[in-house]
Amino acid sequence: MAVRRLSVVLGIFVGMWTAAGSVPGAEKAAEVATVAAARKVLDLETFPLMEGAETPSQRNLAGLTYAVASNIETAYGFQKKELLQRGWQELPGGSVTDQYASGSFSKAGFVVSLSAFPQGKNVMITFIQHGNVDLAKLPILAGTKLVYGGPVSLMVLTEKAPEQTHQDCAKKLVAAGWQPYGDAGDVRFYKQNAVQLSLMAAESPAQAGKTMIQLQTVLMSADLPAPPDSVRLQYSDSTTALSGDSTQSLAEVEAYYRKTLAAQGWKATTEKPLTIDHNQVVIFRNSAKDLLELKLHTFEEKSRFLLTHQAAAKVAEEERLAKAALEKKNTPQPSASVPIELPPPAENVQTEKAKIEFELKSGTAKATMEGWIKGFEKQGWKVERTVSEKAAGVLALTKEGVTISLNYVDPGFIPAEVTLGIRGGEFVVGAKK
Repeated sequence: MAVRRLSVVLGIFVGMWTAAGSVPGAEKAAEVATVAAARKVLDLETFPLMEGAETPSQRNLAGLTYAVASNIETAYGFQKKELLQRGWQELPGGSVTDQYASGSFSKAGFVVSLSAFPQGKNVMITFIQHGNVDLAKLPILAGTKLVYGGPVSLMVLTEKAPEQTHQDCAKKLVAAGWQPYGDAGDVRFYKQNAVQLSLMAAESPAQAGKTMIQLQTVLMSADLPAPPDSVRLQYSDSTTALSGDSTQSLAEVEAYYRKTLAAQGWKATTEKPLTIDHNQVVIFRNSAKDLLELKLHTFEEKSRFLLTHQAAAKVAEEERLAKAALEKKNTPQPSASVPIELPPPAENVQTEKAKIEFELKSGTAKATMEGWIKGFEKQGWKVERTVSEKAAGVLALTKEGVTISLNYVDPGFIPAEVTLGIRGGEFVVGAKK
């Protein structure tokens, strides 16, 4: 997900300024945003959607993506107006065309990107929050040459090789409070509070073999810590989940999370982990009634963990739906009474509330039953024929949540046998249909 976001940000890169020279990287940076601080500035989970919007594919603190039937200018203009009314200022470099629109906006040191592009008959709206980190003030930039930069991205050149660049940058970032947070190819990720920093270092053929460093940030909707020795670390903001492997034992990883999360205001709901399927599971709650679920199991001699965050509103909605489903399951549902008059040739009739059996004269079942169900069709019943032959038939009649199954067997030398069954109701035999 972090790599996907990186490409999205590149695609909507706006507000760019260019320069040449050294980047000082010496000014004191502002405190990196926490989840609570970011939510006070902008919470995309509660940001208004356009009328007629489809269910968002992502909707949380840091990201919002949804489709709506509109045109680019109208859709983008609606979102832009909402931002401006909330005190956000549009940064230079935005662009609006018939096929694409993008821009970036700032408020209190925070930056958010907005884009709109066509998707079929709809317009896809995408917001990405980037947090409040001033990339030009990061300590790793001393001695580098600025290529270009902007509110959400910065590119500089260095004489050092890519791997050496990564090693040097890692030392400086860790010293400045950034935690290593996974990697993907030439990209290394770091986290501080609720901001994820991506650092790509790769040789640039167009710059005489020098190393190009590209920096970008995204806000995280959940502040999810990771054990220091973690490998295969991956964070997804769309699911607010963090996964990875640790060389520590399951008990040590569990102890790390209990201690670390307690310092952040989280409290475990059980003293010992629950065993669910092949996982050890610990649930944490905080004063805001958010939920964290930690899953642990052993994989290839390592401790594999998955930490998933759910905001209080989502937890409450899931609990409401679960309670409603349980109440519905435990509440006896009234059965619909289906009056039914059997065809006059029916003989040896046996009736129950949910089942009827009778016989017809040999060789007459198909014609008799086809004529009989026409009365049902006139009353709005939908008829589906799986098999409808002279020797046998399998049919289904459905209406308003009630289904009647009809089966007949007519070999031609003995009386035909007919069986009716019902689901979602009960038969009332002898009544006029």
